[in-house]
Amino acid sequence: MIFNAIETVLVILLLMLVGFFISWKGWYTKEHKSLMTKLVVNISIPAVTINNFFNSFPRAMMLSSGKLLLIPLTTMLISFGLGIFLSSILNIERSRRGSFIAMCTVSNSIFMGLPVSMGLFGEKSIPYVMFYYIANTIVFWGLCSPKIKEDGQGKVFNFKEFIKNIFSVPLITVLVCLALVLLDFKPPNLILNTAKYLGNMSTPLSLIFIGGIMYEIGLKNINIDISILFIMLMRFVLAPMLTFFVSRGAGLEEIATQVFTVQTAMPVMIQTVTVSETYNADSQYVATAVTITTLVSLVFIPLYMILMPRLG
Repeated sequence: MIFNAIETVLVILLLMLVGFFISWKGWYTKEHKSLMTKLVVNISIPAVTINNFFNSFPRAMMLSSGKLLLIPLTTMLISFGLGIFLSSILNIERSRRGSFIAMCTVSNSIFMGLPVSMGLFGEKSIPYVMFYYIANTIVFWGLCSPKIKEDGQGKVFNFKEFIKNIFSVPLITVLVCLALVLLDFKPPNLILNTAKYLGNMSTPLSLIFIGGIMYEIGLKNINIDISILFIMLMRFVLAPMLTFFVSRGAGLEEIATQVFTVQTAMPVMIQTVTVSETYNADSQYVATAVTITTLVSLVFIPLYMILMPRLG
C-alpha cells in the first residue's frame, strides 16, 4: 500500500508540474483555465459519476446512504465550530476571518481528492467520494461562503445565489443517479461507455489545473504566518483524526472510513480563492494557503496510508 501511495503522489506531482510548465511557457492562459474548470466540473466529473454509480454503486449501499452523508456533514460542522474558535483566539484580522474558517472546514474533494482516492483505492472509492462531495458542497456554500462574504462586504446573504451554488451540475448528477439506482434503472451501454471516456479526463485535467493555479499564485509570494500553520494543523491532523474516529465509531466499513479520512486530509478548497476574490476579501492570503496545503498534502497522503491500517 505504501508503494502505491508514493507512486500516486509522484503521478499527482508530475501532472501538476505539467500545468505549472505550460503556464510558465504561456500556453495556458486565464481563458484556458476557465475552459478547464468548465470541462472538469460540468462534463468530466458528472461523467465519472454516471459511469461509476451504475457500475460500482450497489443498490444496497443506498440503504446506508443517510449515514454516509451524515458522517462527513457532522465532522465538517465540528470543524466549522473549531475554525470559529481558532479565529477568535488567534485574533485573525477581519478581512481574513471567514476565509480562515472556511479553509479549516472544507477540503479540495474534487480537483485533488477524487484523483488521489482513485489512485489509492481504485474506482470502488468513487461512491464514497461523491457522498463526501455532497456534504462538502452543502457546507461550503451554505456556511463558509457567507462567512467569506463577511470578510469583504459585511453580513450579506443571497438565497437565490445560495440555491444556485448548492445545485451545481455535479451535485445534480449525483442526486439523479441516486434516484435512478434506487429505481433499479440502468442507462444503455452507449451512455455508460461515453461517460467512461469523458470521465477519464477528470484526473489529468484537475491536476493540470491545480499546477496552473500554483504558477499563477507564484511560489515566491508564499508567506507563512501562524494562521496558515493552524490551517495546516486543521487540514492534515485534527480534521482527518476527527473523521477517522467518527467514521469508525459509527461502524463504517474500512474502505468508507479510509476514503472519508483521505478526503478530509486534502488541501484547501480551490473555490475559496474565487469566492474571496468575488467579495473583495484577502484573496492573496487564501491563494497562499491553497498553494502551501497542496504541496504539504503530498507528504501527508502516503503518511495516512501507513497509519490508517495500524489504527484500525
